[in-house]
Amino acid sequence: MDHSTIRSNLIALADVQNADYPQYKGHFDNYVLVRLKKTIKTKMGTAFTANELGIARPLDPKEPKWITVYSFHNKCNTSVRAEDVEVL
Repeated sequence: MDHSTIRSNLIALADVQNADYPQYKGHFDNYVLVRLKKTIKTKMGTAFTANELGIARPLDPKEPKWITVYSFHNKCNTSVRAEDVEVL
C-alpha cells in the first residue's frame, strides 16, 4: 500500500474516532504520514509503539523540536519530540 493510501486510511480512522465531536470535522485533513521511532508513554498510557505509523500536523518552524501526532491509542493529539518522529 502506498503512503498516500495509508495516510488517507489513518485520517479516516481519526475522523471515525472523533465523529461525536463536530468541531473535529476536517481537522486531520492536512496531517502528514509519520513513523514513530520509539515507544512513547504518557499519563494516559502508551500513546505510540516503536515503528507505529501515524498522522501528525506538519512541523511548525516556530516549534522545530516538537511535533503534534495523533494517538490512536489515546484518541488525542500528543506533543512528541521531533527527533522521535520520521515524516514519511
